[in-house]
Amino acid sequence: MNDRVYDTDRKKIIFALSFMKDEVAEMWKQSWWKQHTAENATFGTWKEFKDTLKKSFTPADKEGDAITKMQTASMTGKTTNEFIKEFKNWQLQSGVNEDRPLIEWFLTTLPTSLQDKILQKENPLTTLEGWYTTTSNLDNQ
Repeated sequence: MNDRVYDTDRKKIIFALSFMKDEVAEMWKQSWWKQHTAENATFGTWKEFKDTLKKSFTPADKEGDAITKMQTASMTGKTTNEFIKEFKNWQLQSGVNEDRPLIEWFLTTLPTSLQDKILQKENPLTTLEGWYTTTSNLDNQ
């Protein structure tokens, strides 16, 4: 955001609101606008706006949401390396550090052909990093 152009809290808030065009965001924007443009209402500070916005859109159960994503994700439409990066991000958000459930979740997200190649390897993979590396190598051949 250009601090020279958006030099007041009000300008920053209006700028941020201008990007809220999708269904849920648009409804949130309209509700926020009604509350803050009513008689005797103020926009508040940029910090207050950001805090309210984060609170409104951050999942209540961030860890649970990340686990659900790991359990139900699909590699479809992504490169292996893009998907591994996304999976690692969910792992960090989930707080799960044990390889066993992470490997199980990761395995189920892979296309069947890739699962078969990995599971037919002579030496079974025992670490999540091993799964990442092998998946990437096999899919990029």
